[in-house]
Amino acid sequence: MSDDSFEMTDCLKTARSALDQNLIESNDYDQVKAAFLRAQQIRAGLDAGFIRQDDYDQIKQTFLQSLGGMFVSPSSAVQNHLQPSAGKGDEHPSAPSSAPATAPQASQSGRQTNRQPSFTQTAPSTSHSHAPAAAAPSGPVTAGGAHIPADIPKMGGNRPKQPQGTSMSGIAVTEDAVNLYYYMKAKSVYRWALWKLNDAGNEVVIAGVGAKDSPLSELLGLLPNTDCRYGVFDYQFVNSDGCIFNKLIFLNWAPDTARIKAKMMYASTKDFFKGHLDGLSIELQANEHDDITEEAIGESVKSVITRQ
Repeated sequence: MSDDSFEMTDCLKTARSALDQNLIESNDYDQVKAAFLRAQQIRAGLDAGFIRQDDYDQIKQTFLQSLGGMFVSPSSAVQNHLQPSAGKGDEHPSAPSSAPATAPQASQSGRQTNRQPSFTQTAPSTSHSHAPAAAAPSGPVTAGGAHIPADIPKMGGNRPKQPQGTSMSGIAVTEDAVNLYYYMKAKSVYRWALWKLNDAGNEVVIAGVGAKDSPLSELLGLLPNTDCRYGVFDYQFVNSDGCIFNKLIFLNWAPDTARIKAKMMYASTKDFFKGHLDGLSIELQANEHDDITEEAIGESVKSVITRQ
């Protein structure tokens, strides 16, 4: 099978994964499948000698552009991931960005603390839930005076090892993105964090962080209506014995209004990304702002604690 066929097959698998997770509709998948079959016909024409190589290259380029660039070359993504990122010192400025970074993760049993809850119970208003998304900032957002170190310490003892360097969509995870999670988990310095795909669509990078007293409304305000995000939220609760615990919640933000390509890429990379982060036992799937409330998070935590 040619490299072109492998890329097209990966795209079809990505679409199927997104469909299985209810992130795209069946008619969206049918469109991708029809495009895949058409692509195979074009390749067969080249192999049979009906189409010249020059004509095939031109048809292929036009065809891929019509799909919005869904095909990502895994080999190029790995190369980009292995090379030092340009301007690392500028990667974590306090300038606004399209999303926040990550929050620390507790063990499955939760970690006990001595401080009283500082959680600000702020539920999003209806007008906020459906407000148009602002233009996405270029760098990580830091809310409430939070700070992202220029050189994030490498913490975390037994980090899970991944069998491959990229997800099935050819997307890698930057070292800073992973380091930030373990830094937050060990130091408990942030209340929430967000990650996103970079502009090239080949790496998961830090999007922003919120200080320990950052309200839930600040996190909601940074979730775009037309794109997806990964997040970790540090939720504090009191059990039936009156003990205070913190639990880290993984957030998978995939709004119904997001682009199909974004839903596919995030869906096919989610488990790969989570595989780098140890200790996340609770996941909250959110398609609109109203899905992310104190009540929804609390119920997710209670259901897991009850099973344990």
